[in-house]
Amino acid sequence: MGTARGWLDRVYADFTEKAAGDRSLPLERVQELAKGRVWTGADAVSNGLLDRLGGLEDAIEQACRSAGLRRDDTDVKALPHLSLRQRLQKPESSEHPGAGRAALADHPLLPTVLGALGLPSFTGVLSLPVGWQLG
Repeated sequence: MGTARGWLDRVYADFTEKAAGDRSLPLERVQELAKGRVWTGADAVSNGLLDRLGGLEDAIEQACRSAGLRRDDTDVKALPHLSLRQRLQKPESSEHPGAGRAALADHPLLPTVLGALGLPSFTGVLSLPVGWQLG
């Protein structure tokens, strides 16, 4: 378990360091704001974690500007939303929504991450505590 905890600590440290650098905020301020919280859009703006509020189209336009592309010249396709069940399942055919990517169940770090989160590990078949539902 110590290994998983150390890995999660390194991931968190990397995330907060990058957020601090990208937002031009002191690392201590980002650590104070983070602490595992999720901020609403308005609060995130007031804390300097976002530049402004917007929707998907705003984000696409900003990405195009950053890449030096004209929005009218880009073709953006929405990827299908995959439920947790679909993400964990191995695709049964090329028609499966997750067929284009490896199943999460095959990821070598999955048992470590599940253990760090206090969840049961599984091989082949997902086993969750009574009361949990997927999808």
